This record gives sequence, structure tokens and C-alpha cells, in this order.
Amino acid sequence: MIMRKQLVFLALALACARSYAAVPPPEKLLPRETMLVITAPDAPKYWASFNGSTYGRVWNDPAMKPFRDKLTAKLRSDIMGPVDRQLGVKLDDYSGLAQGQFTFALLREEGSTDFSPLLLIDAKDRSEKLKAVLSDARKKWVAAGKQLKTEQIHGIEFTTLIATSGELSNSIKNIFSDNKGTHEAAQSNKSGSAKADDSARESEKIQVLVGQSDSLLIVSYSKKVIEKVLALQTGGLAPSLDQEPLFQSDFASGLRDSTSYIWLNAKAMLASAGDGDQADSSNPANMSAKALVAATGLASLNTVSCAWRETSEGFSSQIVLRMPERAGLFKALLPDAKESSPPPFVPADAIKFVRWRVDLPETWDTLEKLLGKINPGAKDAINFMLKGAGKTRDEKYDLRAELVGALGNDVITYQKIPRGNAAAALASSPSIFLIGSPKPELLAAAVRVAAESFSPTSTIKESDFLGRKLYSLGGADSRQSLNFASSGGYVAFSSDITMIEEYLRGADEKTKPLSAVPGLSEAAQKVGGMGTGLFGYNNQVEELRVAFENWRKNGTSPAIPAISGGKGFNPSEWLDVSLLPPFESVAKYFSFAVYAGRSISDGYVITFFAPSNGK
Repeated sequence: MIMRKQLVFLALALACARSYAAVPPPEKLLPRETMLVITAPDAPKYWASFNGSTYGRVWNDPAMKPFRDKLTAKLRSDIMGPVDRQLGVKLDDYSGLAQGQFTFALLREEGSTDFSPLLLIDAKDRSEKLKAVLSDARKKWVAAGKQLKTEQIHGIEFTTLIATSGELSNSIKNIFSDNKGTHEAAQSNKSGSAKADDSARESEKIQVLVGQSDSLLIVSYSKKVIEKVLALQTGGLAPSLDQEPLFQSDFASGLRDSTSYIWLNAKAMLASAGDGDQADSSNPANMSAKALVAATGLASLNTVSCAWRETSEGFSSQIVLRMPERAGLFKALLPDAKESSPPPFVPADAIKFVRWRVDLPETWDTLEKLLGKINPGAKDAINFMLKGAGKTRDEKYDLRAELVGALGNDVITYQKIPRGNAAAALASSPSIFLIGSPKPELLAAAVRVAAESFSPTSTIKESDFLGRKLYSLGGADSRQSLNFASSGGYVAFSSDITMIEEYLRGADEKTKPLSAVPGLSEAAQKVGGMGTGLFGYNNQVEELRVAFENWRKNGTSPAIPAISGGKGFNPSEWLDVSLLPPFESVAKYFSFAVYAGRSISDGYVITFFAPSNGK
């Protein structure tokens, strides 16, 4: 019996010796003064969610293999290899280490104006692999002649990697560019004082602390930040992020059950914009940053959060702006909780649709006041032009009063599939923009007066279409033409006259409305319905079909600029869009997406939802 108990004790001791204490979740591990956090609280769950999502399934589809393989090969040859050579960090060794949270945060230490970055990766049962990877990295740094030192923080050994800004800058340049002499050439073109400033910055030492506490990898510039994390990890009494009231409401209402989220303490971040508050001479109004924040209404913004989650029904995300007091531009742009569904004249073949119920006269007044604070001269110039407009026809004509008095509270825009496969057609979808008005004919007339006054070199043609006045404003370049007309409580604007004519003609029994698209009503309920004042729709299938064919046929890729010139690092070279498959091979994964915005007691929420397509 005694022997059995001893064996049980020994087994438990061995198990404990090989295990590590559970790492607290991000909200309990991060200090209260965290300004920004970007996290996947459970990395394996996040990747499983991504792989099951629309874009995950597209990425893993066999038809994407040529494109995927080239991109992966370029990452290995152009990034991972140079990183290993320059910094002694073999990125392959770190793949799969995150078995718990993967968290990046920015913290502001008390009494400091700088933000300290913090990286946390929980390896869980792969902690021994993490230990080996860190040991190998230290050996590589020593072999490369780079400085480092070790120290104990709360009984945990941390390695401090020491380098100057110049050393790190040159290492990064060597990773991202194969141009020789670029740095020297740039230096030779600078003045003596600029060179001295650069020299001082390049000689500034940067210390990066790296260590492992149980299964947790911790990386930061700041020893104080690490001390707080370690204290919280071991159950210390220091206040954690979940004790911050501004974080609590966001976490409880949407972040807690998300697969990943971003949270920003906007109040503290914007307050820092006033540190050393001085007017900026480059600003036309010479306004300080703090004054500009107050004028726009940003001063009342407390937090911004965004959460993502994937369910069997589809993908959803939610952006929350916590703003108990609405002021300035933010207040003017918030929509009223009114009907925002697609009107019957919006056709089912629209690939994009947005309806925004905003009080346009109030928005106009707010913009005028804001412009007056930012640049009084510009406001006076605009008012002078408005007062003089239309006087040649009627001395008493008041363009501002005519325009503002005819504005309503309804803005609609929608796009249709491009006509033709030419590059120019693919790059520009036919679209229309409508402004609701209680006096649409007067608003259209006022727009004509404004166009005649502010663009005297352009010609305005007036024609009749089905009993409605159709105005066409054309310049020297026909691509800059603008057509507009009033009908049905709106003034419609489009550079494509066919879109105006279709609107004026109105929907007939053969035209299927967007509101009748299968599944749209059900999807709308996932984002709060169509009565919140802001509702949008995207036909992902047709949008991406156009994009795919444009990229494949014209050899253009998404606009990703090169980080360096010449033969330097250029991500667009990795995205060989000629290797993309015909869109039909991946179209089965896509459907449509909807979004809606609504006011809440202490802010504003925008919710996105894309139904899952199980084909």
C-alpha cells in the first residue's frame, strides 16, 4: 500500500515537473495602462476558424496552388532567408509555436511620452521547443559578434539584445533591398546638421529584452513592462487590463467570445496628441493638435474595438466606437435610425449598395463651422463664391440657401457590373449617387447654378428625358462629365448617362429589385436590420469576378507599393496574378456581404456579416 502511494506521488511529481502553469488570458496578463492590443487569444482556434472561412478555403483550394506556391517561395527567399542571415532569426523555427495566445500590445509607461511594444506568445506544450529556439538564437547573435547580456527579472532569465539604431536599420535595409550605396547616397545629399542628427539617432542604442516564463515568450523594449507582465502572470495584485473600465464594457459586449480582436484606448491615445501642445505653422489655421481633436469631435471618443468570429452561419465582425458625448463632425455624420433598406428602383444586379440616412443640412452647418476653425480664410472664400453665384440671373438669388434648404436626409449609391472586359471598363463600374430632397427640382437647379458659377469653362447641356430635365456637365475631357436629374424625391448624379436614364425610366415588372435577392433579409437581421440608418450590400461573387479577370488579363495586382526602389523589396512581385485560376474555380466559396451601423447609448456600432457558402 505504501509503495503504491509512493508510485502515485512520483508519477504526479514527474507530471508536474514536465508541465507549466497555465498562462492567463490577454486581458488578465496585460497591465491596465495598455493603449492598444491586437490578439488571437487562442491561436489554434483562430487558424482553424480561418481555414474554415471563405478566404481560408479559397487559399487552400488546389486551384490556388501555383499562386500560393510562388508567394510562399518568395517569402522564404526574400524575407525569411535574409532575416536569418542578418538577424540570426530563423522564422521557420517559430512556426507552430503559438499554441495559446498570440498578443501584440502597446503600453505607455507613467511619466513617459513613448509607447513600449510588447509581444506575447504562449507555446503551451511546445515550451521546450521554444526554449531550444531561443537558445539557438542567442548562439547565433554571439557568433555574429552582436552585443547581448543576460539578467534576472522576477527570477526569470532574460536576454537583452543590444544594437544601435544604425545597425538595426542597416540590417533591415539589407533584408529589404539589394541596392548598394543607397544609404550613402542619401546621406551625401543631406546638410551637415541633418547628417549630425541622423548620426546621433543611428548611434542611439536599442535594447530588446527576450525571455521565456513557463510557456510564455515575452519580448519588449521595456524592463518595467516585463516586470508588470510577470507579476500578473504569477497572480500579482497590480491592476490588469480587465480592471480598466473603458475596456470592461467592450470586452463584455463583444470581445470575450471572439477569435481575434483589436482594442484601442482612444481617449488616452488622443490625450497624448496634446503633449507638448504647440500650434503647427504648417497648418493654415495654425491650430494645435489638441484643438484640432476637439474641433472634429474626436475628443469625445473613448475606445475603438473590432472583433472577428466565424460560425457555421458565416463570418461576422463588429466595430464599436465608444463615444458617450457626440460632438463636432462625428455627431453630424451619425445617421438617424430610419429606414435604410434598398428602394424598389435599386436593381438586383447591383454589386454594391449603400444607404445612409444623415441630416444633410446639419452636416453642412457642422462642416462650415469646422472649416471656420481650421481655415477661416477658406471658409470666407467659399462663402464669397456662394454669395456671388447666380446673381447675373437674379440679384436676390441666394445659392447657399437654395442648396441647404433643398437637402434632405437620405443618401444612396449603388454600382453595377462593368460593361465590357477592357481594362478601363473593369476599373470603373457604372455607378449612381442620389441625394434625397424635399424639393428635388430646386436642388437640381441649384446644382446647375453652382456648376455654372464654379466651373465657367465647362458647358452644361439641358435635355428632356421622359418629361424630366436632364443636365449634362462636360469639360474638355469627356471622362470627367457629370450628368444629373431629379425624380422621385432624389437628385441623381452619375458620370454614366445610361445610369441616369435607367433611374428616370424607373423599375418595371421585369426588373428584379435588390431587396428580393435570396437570403438578403435574413442576413440583414444578423447586422441589426435595415432600419438603423446605415445599410450596405456587396455582391462578393461579381466584385471578385471582375477583380480576378482584371488581374489575370491585364497583369495588374492589388495596389501594394514597393518598400524600396530599384531592385529592392517589392511585394507586388510576389503576387503573380497571372497564376490566379479562372474565378469560376473558386466562385463557389463566395456569396454576398451586408453591413449596418446603429447608435447605442454610449457610441456607435458597425456590424458586418457574410453568409457561409457551403458549396
